[in-house]
Amino acid sequence: MILEAAPKKLLIGITGFLETEARPSGVEAILFKCLTDVDNLLISRYNWREPIRTIANFVDRACNEWHGVEVSIVGYSYGATTAVDLVKQLWPRPIKNLFLIDPVYRPHHSLPSVFSIYGFGTLHVESTVERCHVWRQKISAIRGCTVVRLGDETNLYEDTLNFRHTQIDNSSAIQGTIVERMQL
Repeated sequence: MILEAAPKKLLIGITGFLETEARPSGVEAILFKCLTDVDNLLISRYNWREPIRTIANFVDRACNEWHGVEVSIVGYSYGATTAVDLVKQLWPRPIKNLFLIDPVYRPHHSLPSVFSIYGFGTLHVESTVERCHVWRQKISAIRGCTVVRLGDETNLYEDTLNFRHTQIDNSSAIQGTIVERMQL
């Protein structure tokens, strides 16, 4: 892809447990919808087991190459824990938006966890995040954990949707909200 102008926004997408390069996810649909509907946007996709430093290096390089680029991150399921860990790694870099789709807590970065059942665990959102939007479902046993903000600087929005965990990242409501926020 050749950019006609320097990107002003960067959107990092991090997929969930069963989603791999060979198995597409709703995160890819979100990324590509944003790519077609948001001007001057650069996107990058990772899976939940990707080393945090690898993703952080890409973000740092993009921000150094294109000064003033706004960073946003979307993470689904296990990818949400990776997204929160990425924000910590990038500190004190400001994060415009953190989108967490049915976030599942993992105490160890590269391993699955029994904590994915019934929403156990808590993810802590750093104060460098301007806006965090969390979507959850309560239909299936695998479900989103608690998300708390670490500072009043972060605006936290939470919604519950009527989707199973394995389908919530395909929600058009989520996709629409993310596109809308990225267009601002």
